[in-house]
Amino acid sequence: MRNIAHTLGYRAVSSLHLCPGCARLGRLRPADRGSLELGQRRCSCGFTSSASPTSPGPEAETQEKKKPLKKWTSLSIGEDNSCGITTKQTLWCWGYNSNGELGIGNTKSKYKPVQVKGGGKWLQVSAQDETTCGIKKDGSLWCWGYNAYYAVGDGTDKNRTKPTRVGTAKNWKSISVSFHGCGIKKDNSLWCWGYNNIGQLGTGDYTTAPTPVQVQAGRTWTSVQAGSSSTCALAVNLTDSKKRDLLCWGYGGRGQLGQGTTANSLNPVQVAGNWKSISGANSTVCGVRSDGSGWCWGKTPPGRQEPRHRSRCCPR
Repeated sequence: MRNIAHTLGYRAVSSLHLCPGCARLGRLRPADRGSLELGQRRCSCGFTSSASPTSPGPEAETQEKKKPLKKWTSLSIGEDNSCGITTKQTLWCWGYNSNGELGIGNTKSKYKPVQVKGGGKWLQVSAQDETTCGIKKDGSLWCWGYNAYYAVGDGTDKNRTKPTRVGTAKNWKSISVSFHGCGIKKDNSLWCWGYNNIGQLGTGDYTTAPTPVQVQAGRTWTSVQAGSSSTCALAVNLTDSKKRDLLCWGYGGRGQLGQGTTANSLNPVQVAGNWKSISGANSTVCGVRSDGSGWCWGKTPPGRQEPRHRSRCCPR
């Protein structure tokens, strides 16, 4: 499970405070690791609720009084950078920027939020593995940052320092990006693109896709999580529309496909159970079943390779 190289916190007014992070130590990319899982993080990140706010220190408190803080609706935490959308639907990013992952038109790192180039109103953002993608209010998909493995989805392998349009479609509704990207359109179809050396695109082969390709046409997909070298997604059950299937594919060397083995899979394989949400698609995956029980598998302390019950997340 990868750690994150900066620290974040929420306050009761939904404002964001940045605290000093640790130094970037570098990590291995796909070409360096072969069939191993991609990406590493060596630092930490944490959130605090309004009941236990992050203390930004005296200097930050003074600055707070002078300038009103932005109000945020969503955040995405990447390798060494993060992005957030405000209540005004503006998109801001901050952190490490060696490959243009902040989307500000250059590669200068920023230690406080800076607005992403191009303007417009944003609905969703996903920042991961030095690549960032976002969906605008009009349903268009835009990506930028590290692109050696086609994660930007624009048909090239050239890094992009500002948002670059992915295709011409205006019906995207959700997005998740890593060294490859996956997104769901408003017709509930699933599309993936980018690096595919271990089958992480779910297309049944090892062919890298510079632009989005459809995954298992005919299924109704509801959410997706793209990890460094594997992917997990929820889909409506084929016989009972009230149930949700969880399917995973790609690299399974840590058991993260939930099959009880460490085998890889070129195609989506179903994880037992009826699911309502999923988080993570790297070396550890966790999900919540329809009964509210929480399950995790992959690289966990006991070394589980199939879903094991961890706890109930909420009162019934």
